[in-house]
Amino acid sequence: MPDESRVHDAKAARRGRAADAVPSLTVRRAVPADLEQVAAMRLALLQEEADNPLFANPHPGAAGRALRLTRRQLATPGQVFFVAAHGDRLVGMLRCRAARRTPLVVDAHQAVVTTAYVVPSGRRRGVLRALVHAAEQWCRANGLAGMRLQCALGNAGGRSAWESLGFEPAEVLYIRAVAGA
Repeated sequence: MPDESRVHDAKAARRGRAADAVPSLTVRRAVPADLEQVAAMRLALLQEEADNPLFANPHPGAAGRALRLTRRQLATPGQVFFVAAHGDRLVGMLRCRAARRTPLVVDAHQAVVTTAYVVPSGRRRGVLRALVHAAEQWCRANGLAGMRLQCALGNAGGRSAWESLGFEPAEVLYIRAVAGA
C-alpha cells in the first residue's frame, strides 16, 4: 500500500502544507458509473504489488476479470467501495466488507479493508485518511466493532501509512508453495 502518512487537509493547512492537500476532495460510495476507473485502479494496485508473492503472477485476463469482479462487488450487500474524487477523476478507492471472526470472541463482527489504492499524484495528501474515515463511519452504521487489513511485509510505506491511521500489526500471514501443484 502506498505511503499515505500525511494528515488530512485541515491538519496539513495548519502545518503550513496547504499546497500538499488535494483540493476539493470528495469521498463517496462508488456507483456503477465508476466501474472502469475503479477497475483501472485495481490493475494499477496489482502492478504495484508485483513483488508480493500473493500477487506476483497476474492472470492474463486480469483486465476483464477486474471489470467483472468490481461490477459484482459493487452490487453485493454487506460491502462497499468508497472512492475519493477530485472533480470527475477518481484519485483513490477503498473497499470494505463485513466479516465475522470466530464466534468465540467478543466484538467478532468487523470490516475487512481491501483494495485500497491512491493514484501516485494523490499520495501523501490525506486521500487515504479520508477514505478510512468514510469506512469508519460505514462500520459504525453497520455495527462493526473494528477494521482489519493485510499489508505486505515488504511494503514499508504502506505499513507506515496504516499505522499512522491507527491500525496495529496483529499477525503475520505465512505462505508456502505446494510442489507439483
